[in-house]
Amino acid sequence: VVGQLREVFDQATGELAARTAEAQASADAKNAEVSSSAATVSSFAEEIEETDRAIEAQRKAVGDKQEAVRSAEKELKAKEAAHKSALKDQTNFTKQKEVFKAIETDGLDVLV
Repeated sequence: VVGQLREVFDQATGELAARTAEAQASADAKNAEVSSSAATVSSFAEEIEETDRAIEAQRKAVGDKQEAVRSAEKELKAKEAAHKSALKDQTNFTKQKEVFKAIETDGLDVLV
């Protein structure tokens, strides 16, 4: 009877050892998968940080360019105002020139 019990226990021990080995192999595979996933997550996190830095740099560049546009718009308005003023001056000059020509013509007509 003891021999049969020993045989049953030996057989059970063998099966338990096989199942333990399978479970260990499965656990090792899962651990490797988790490590791989962790590395992938870390890589994605780095890519996200790089992308965030690139976005921030682009936002700064856009802000700088918007400031340049505002400055150019102010300069354009100043040039347009100067042009408008010059046109008024030219109109006044033309009117005065016509007055002087009229005086010159009328003055010469009187002398002739």
